[in-house]
Amino acid sequence: MSAGGSESTRQEYAARMNRVVDHIQGHLNEALELERGAAVACFSAFHFHRLFCAWMGETLQAFVHRLRPERAVHMLVFDRTTSISEIAGVRVL
Repeated sequence: MSAGGSESTRQEYAARMNRVVDHIQGHLNEALELERGAAVACFSAFHFHRLFCAWMGETLQAFVHRLRPERAVHMLVFDRTTSISEIAGVRVL
């Protein structure tokens, strides 16, 4: 965030970005597009992309691509009830 922004603006942007992160974490099995993240944050796609990159230090796509394998690793280690095929999203015939 720029040094010239007010504290209330920073807090509002933080709340919006936290909503987006929560949405992403709750929908990692789905296609996550920039436009949907922008809608969750109530920003234009262009403005959201700039803010997300500045806020998170990576693009939305890079963030999602990093979270998916992290979640899979967590499930492999701690979730003894889900098969590896299910975690990987592979359909077993």
